[in-house]
Amino acid sequence: MLENKIQDEVGDEAWGMYAASVALCFLFGIAADLGIGAYATQQFANNPERLKQQFPYLWGIKLTLAGLFPLLILGVGYVKNLIEPKHSIPLGFLLLVSLLTSFTQIGEFLRSYIRGMQDYKKDSYLSVLEKVLYVAGIGFLLIWGAGIHTFVYMRVGIWVVTCGAILFYLTKIIGFQMPEWRIRDWGKTLGSSVSFSILLILASINEKIDQVLLQSLCGDKVTGTYAGAYRWLDAVFMFLWVVLPFFFARFAYLIKDYPAQQRLFRFGQLITAVPLLFVSLFVFFHGEKLFFLFGKRTPEDIIAMTRIVKILFAGGAIYSVFSIFDNLMTSTGFTRQVNIVLIFCIFQNIILNLIFIPRYGAEAAAWATVSSYCTMAIGYIYIMSWYMQVKIPWIQMGKLFIVFAMTGVFYYFLTMTGFRWFIQTLIAGGIYVVLLFVVRLVPEELQEQVKSLTGNKNKD
Repeated sequence: MLENKIQDEVGDEAWGMYAASVALCFLFGIAADLGIGAYATQQFANNPERLKQQFPYLWGIKLTLAGLFPLLILGVGYVKNLIEPKHSIPLGFLLLVSLLTSFTQIGEFLRSYIRGMQDYKKDSYLSVLEKVLYVAGIGFLLIWGAGIHTFVYMRVGIWVVTCGAILFYLTKIIGFQMPEWRIRDWGKTLGSSVSFSILLILASINEKIDQVLLQSLCGDKVTGTYAGAYRWLDAVFMFLWVVLPFFFARFAYLIKDYPAQQRLFRFGQLITAVPLLFVSLFVFFHGEKLFFLFGKRTPEDIIAMTRIVKILFAGGAIYSVFSIFDNLMTSTGFTRQVNIVLIFCIFQNIILNLIFIPRYGAEAAAWATVSSYCTMAIGYIYIMSWYMQVKIPWIQMGKLFIVFAMTGVFYYFLTMTGFRWFIQTLIAGGIYVVLLFVVRLVPEELQEQVKSLTGNKNKD
């Protein structure tokens, strides 16, 4: 949320340049990882005793990839600026954003070991540490003056501190470990992680290609407007990025226990979908309230961002229900099938963007994102129906839809009562919770599942 104020201070053009730089680094971010993080989580979830043995070797690979990544981005940025001089990005600024990506990747890699040990409590603490430092850093910038370069410097510094904290914690567990560069063994390891790396490449392209195309076709101003709306989808999805790694590691841990996977899948879908579906309803009815920090923007700018964020959260509602599908499939050996689905989504996304962005601008990019999530959902349903032992919980999904639709109807009538928006939201939230119990969507085993994720690591 505070990023809205930073964008309001620096302006849409500066923020559009930043958003395009982040998107470009995100597209090529796989080069700083090559699937090593997900590979490590999956491996150590099943073989925790290999943690100390393998860490120095994989640590060496990760440091090498993260160190070379800024050079790759400089090359990509140079070529992009030659092709599109009108919408060029300063290489110095792009280098700074690439360093942010490198340290983010290092931090996520180190956290993969903690997840592999099923130590979710410590992982959540370290995640909170990064968020607390981030909020404090933004507060400092708002007091002393915010510039887009200063903002990125602050973010890089926070990730340096976060990586240091994670490494310190790992050192307490496995002792101090120097990285090892056994280059002759890299081929075999990277060959094993290639399916994860392809998945990450495709997911990155599918998620960020719209912002890159917007910047190329419409410039920084439109990209900044879109980024101001998309940020809220990113912010809400942070909940998923915090929660889903727990399930990824747990699914890998239960890789042959299909009944346990089925129970965990049902529980995971409720955890991811229930809160985000209600957030989507709030955005549909009161999306303009999200932009209260944009004090320097015109009413037309706020209206444009409100339209975009409402479209995006239509896709967010869909993804909240199906994100756990992706998590289960990639952690249990169906990464290739997921990659095929993502390839279809990318082609669809690019084609729709190229056709409609020149005419409809940022709203076209938002609708392309929604269509991509729809295609993804259809693909995931097909994979689970034909290839997997875990069955799709159709009844549970039907109940989620009923609760979502009924709450939406009540919310709509509440908007006609004249109550303040927050009163409407509180009443709608109460109705939402009651309906969850009425249709029996809150399972009796909820407490046991929470304990299995956060409690004793020796129990299934």
